[in-house]
Amino acid sequence: MRTNSLFGKVARLILGDKEATGSSGRGTDSDPGGYAGGIRRIIGHMDELASPNLLAGSVQFVGFADLKQRLGDKWQAVADRAATIAEAEIDSLIDPQDVYKPDGESGYLICFDSTDESYARVCAERISSAIEVRLLTELLDLEGPRAVKAFVSRVDIEPIRNATNPALALQNSLERIRADAETNSRRQSDMPNLLQVGALFQPIWSAQDYGHTSNRCLLDPIAGSAAAQHISEADETESLIEILARLDSVLFTKSVESLHDALKVLKRATIIVPVNYLTLNSAHADGFLKLGATLPPSYKKFVMLDIVGIPVTGETDALVRTVGLAHQITDAIILQASPQDRRIDSTLLKQIWGVSINIAEFELDETKLNRELMRFSRGAANKGLHSFAYGANTMGKAINAFESGIEYISGAAVHATVATPRPDSRFNPIFGESVTRLRKSGNSSSLRAHTRFAPRNPNSTLTLPGGRPVDCRILNVSASGAAIVTAQRPSPGTIVAIGSIPAEVIRVLETGIAVRFLEIQTPDTAGAALVTPLVDSALLETFQ
Repeated sequence: MRTNSLFGKVARLILGDKEATGSSGRGTDSDPGGYAGGIRRIIGHMDELASPNLLAGSVQFVGFADLKQRLGDKWQAVADRAATIAEAEIDSLIDPQDVYKPDGESGYLICFDSTDESYARVCAERISSAIEVRLLTELLDLEGPRAVKAFVSRVDIEPIRNATNPALALQNSLERIRADAETNSRRQSDMPNLLQVGALFQPIWSAQDYGHTSNRCLLDPIAGSAAAQHISEADETESLIEILARLDSVLFTKSVESLHDALKVLKRATIIVPVNYLTLNSAHADGFLKLGATLPPSYKKFVMLDIVGIPVTGETDALVRTVGLAHQITDAIILQASPQDRRIDSTLLKQIWGVSINIAEFELDETKLNRELMRFSRGAANKGLHSFAYGANTMGKAINAFESGIEYISGAAVHATVATPRPDSRFNPIFGESVTRLRKSGNSSSLRAHTRFAPRNPNSTLTLPGGRPVDCRILNVSASGAAIVTAQRPSPGTIVAIGSIPAEVIRVLETGIAVRFLEIQTPDTAGAALVTPLVDSALLETFQ
């Protein structure tokens, strides 16, 4: 009984068991009837197995055309000998129900009567290897071909079934698939060696007194420009998505490596890693998520994902699902989307931390730019989201972003790109004179985005360094910090916890202390966290 199992196929290949019955169904260019008839028979068998594809492939001599020109009169002897060797090995190694025919002068086409792609690939590789060995040993005196390559693919049955000449239709389909595969292979080999490139970091300045420096991750510009060329040359959506996914994976890997090195000498450093929406919504999502799963749990508080390339149309469910995938890596998610996007509803608001906008390519005049950025920042604030503006590459754009109330700003006019992540500490932006002028004029409203409020339950627990908890009362609180009534007076710079929220003491007050939260809170989460004691006091040691 005939079998399609890989074990049975490989066993016959190794042992040379050709089965007593059957025929190779060999065809020739002059009389391909046996080959065409064999294809029709195989199509019938595939219909019985409910398979929509044929398995077809080829073995080809490398450099045959050049060799023909070079050998002149010796060519025919080499060609005849190569054909004899090839056909003997194919007859010896293919299944009796498989069929083959010459592919011009440079090789052979094979149609496999099987649904087992592994078998077909093993068979084609063994044939090419066997032919190559014999060519090397038997054509030493003749300047014959030395290399043979194999190719196997699934081919859609329907165009072949309906063709007048099924053999020619199969050959044309296989050649198109083979040409596409070779083009993609060249693109892959031409891509820069991304494992050798590094990530760069663009420090993000916060316009708020409570702010920390974050670092937006960028790919090395040399690799980025080389990759951009390949992206522009990608003529198929799948090729484009594959390139983007590779870049996303490399940037994530390099960024986390740099973060790891930075945390050896710094207490804190936060990185914002962009990832394409298409990467998380394609066949490459699993690879990126597996990469993200290698992120140590203790690093999650230092890593944010910024989902970029979000389509302007689409259903809310799709965006919620995408954000859900990103949450497998980290809790802090930013969307490069308008805060007015109808998809950012109450469900999604609970899952994201902020929205971002790239102003590098904005060509608006100052008035229009200011209006657009103010609309963006206010829309974000109204939804309780943080606002990010990337690409402030001119002083005008940086100042506009600042005066429009954008909370986090980065770009060449803010701070130079650096090779390692900056620590979570304040720095003076290049356009810092604007900040000084506003402070001197007493216009402090733009420096405080979060209003303070009295919590419903003012009772909380203050956890001091070393883990000692003491009772305290919350005088007022905002998303960025709180005023605490307590008899304790830890000095400014001390890391404590208010409820379960790690915070830094910034001032000693007459009635207690003022603290700045190490992570920005939302009103909903702050209320619950303030009345929930810190479970693991050792967490404070990581911030000291």
